[in-house]
Amino acid sequence: MEELNDTFTQQYFLASQSFNNQDQLNDLILQKTISEIRSSVSFFLIFLVAFLGIYIYLSVAYSKIGKKAKLNNSGIAWMPFFGPIVVIFETAKAHWWPFLTTVAGSILGFALFFISSLNENLEIIKRIMSIGLIIILLSFIFLFIMTVVWHWKAYKNINKPGWWALFYLLIFFVSIPTLFFGIISMCGLIAHLICIGLAAWSKK
Repeated sequence: MEELNDTFTQQYFLASQSFNNQDQLNDLILQKTISEIRSSVSFFLIFLVAFLGIYIYLSVAYSKIGKKAKLNNSGIAWMPFFGPIVVIFETAKAHWWPFLTTVAGSILGFALFFISSLNENLEIIKRIMSIGLIIILLSFIFLFIMTVVWHWKAYKNINKPGWWALFYLLIFFVSIPTLFFGIISMCGLIAHLICIGLAAWSKK
């Protein structure tokens, strides 16, 4: 009888230890999850503040450049993403065909995506989607290169060195996922922000 009681006591002790270990494990998992959520939220807030800061800075700067070039709609610089491009495009006194080429290429690429979805052959779907993706990428690369050209012409039209536009070109290297090119891209972005500020607020 005593042996049975001892055996039961040992099993109860082991069972209670198991429950305690599980509780500790759950606590550790919970703490780790909370820590990861806090880190993600902190990173998101830092990114959001940085994004808004750069957006406001560029909107004001491009708007100033538009006023220097005596544009009637320089306030369009506040339109997200495309506003600054429109201002620099008009300041450079460029033609509309690069925009039309980009739009046509994008429409063609997405049309190929849609066409591929109607096909049942997986190999054909992959090929058509690949062609569509290449067309879209080439269209936006073309627009990016033309934006560099527009910056060059715009700088010269407001009596600033056209070669400043080459810093904008360096931003493209962010598409190459390596530390070296990431650093080059970041340096290009910082230099571009400085040049845009000089072009906007410099009185010379």
